[in-house]
Amino acid sequence: MKSIDVISAGAGSGKTTRLAQRLAERIASDVVADRVRPEGVIAVTFTVTAAAELARRVREELLRRGKVDEAHRIGAARIGTVHAVCGRLVSDFAFELGISPDLRVLDEDSASDELKRSLSAVLTREEADELADLESRLPDLEWEEAVRLIQEKARSNGIDSPTLKAFEDRSVEELTRLLGDCGQEIDGEAFDRTLESSLETFISAVEAGGDPTKTTASVCDKVRSGLAQGNVLKPA
Repeated sequence: MKSIDVISAGAGSGKTTRLAQRLAERIASDVVADRVRPEGVIAVTFTVTAAAELARRVREELLRRGKVDEAHRIGAARIGTVHAVCGRLVSDFAFELGISPDLRVLDEDSASDELKRSLSAVLTREEADELADLESRLPDLEWEEAVRLIQEKARSNGIDSPTLKAFEDRSVEELTRLLGDCGQEIDGEAFDRTLESSLETFISAVEAGGDPTKTTASVCDKVRSGLAQGNVLKPA
């Protein structure tokens, strides 16, 4: 494997110019072992504009060096945004991958629609009703968004289905252990008194600790509001 060169530079420091020069040097190299085929180049950028600028500068640099044929062949190089280059690679090798070559990048709305269709295909009516009931009881719960985030994290971290299922089982086990006897019949009035006392202790401890963060202040405001109204965690 050949060495990897890393060039670290800030915005406006000439990265595109330098990269164009390096590409042109390798393509026009007199040393066969170092020479790069123009159509074999893969270069990714963050924007379409930057990709077009890079391709233009490489072509101009090759023409300046008298490499007319190579300047023409650079048009076959894979130079573009990450999505464009990766999409082209997948499309070019779709047959080997066993997928359709007709690919498209999902926008935010399309991705949301696809998620809803996927959920409707795997959830039963009873499960959907149960999730809707939980969402009505827990104001901060948006279960579809939670599913989307889990799906996104699993995909970005390369977590397969068996591993994700193992995570699920472990989460359920740990949560059940934390909840303890919450599933058993309890004295509602005694529970309310204990809860109220615990929340007042929580408020006192936070105030004594002097935590200035907005998140802590927001939580404390919610607790105070619930205590004042006498309906903390009580079902509507």
